[in-house]
Amino acid sequence: MSKWYRRQRERGVMDLLSSNPFISCRVDPQRLKFLQACRQYDAGSKELKVALMHRALATIPMLERIGKEGDGIWRMYRRGMCSETLFQSFKKAEAMLQQEMQEVRQAAEAMVPGWGRSIWAEAAQLRRKLLEQRAEQEAKANRQALLERNAKLEKKKKKVEEQATLQKQQKAVRDAEKAAQQLMLEEEAKERRSKPSSQTSKKKKKKR
Repeated sequence: MSKWYRRQRERGVMDLLSSNPFISCRVDPQRLKFLQACRQYDAGSKELKVALMHRALATIPMLERIGKEGDGIWRMYRRGMCSETLFQSFKKAEAMLQQEMQEVRQAAEAMVPGWGRSIWAEAAQLRRKLLEQRAEQEAKANRQALLERNAKLEKKKKKVEEQATLQKQQKAVRDAEKAAQQLMLEEEAKERRSKPSSQTSKKKKKKR
């Protein structure tokens, strides 16, 4: 067992990267999990390799942020547009991440000779793959949500059309009933008008 690996077992769980605006809280838990795994598993075990890769994956977003914002922070500091506190936080984060990268390389090399030279490239490639998978899953979920939304809208539209058709049918029935009732009233009125004239003609016949 290498001296480095033995030191990792002896170090135990320690705090990393105290509150710093440039450091994600995701880095610390993965480092702690790896240190715990160092005490639980043998060097070169699958579990330890996975824990180390997770540690590297958690660090990559912070490395990307430091790389992206570094030039801007330095320019702002030279022009007096950046506070000393913020600049020192940036420098501290930069130094911590450099140390983290070195420790990950050493850990990888202690597990598998030669892995220390490639672990960060592998972690970056794995991160890209995971991001692509996440984007694909989100796109699939969005498509499914859109299909479900369209299905609900179509169902609602169909229901509205069915209600409109039913209302038209009910109105047609009411109009037909009203027309039939009106026709009956007209027939009754016509019969009432015709009764007096027939009675008058009968009376005239009796007089003769």
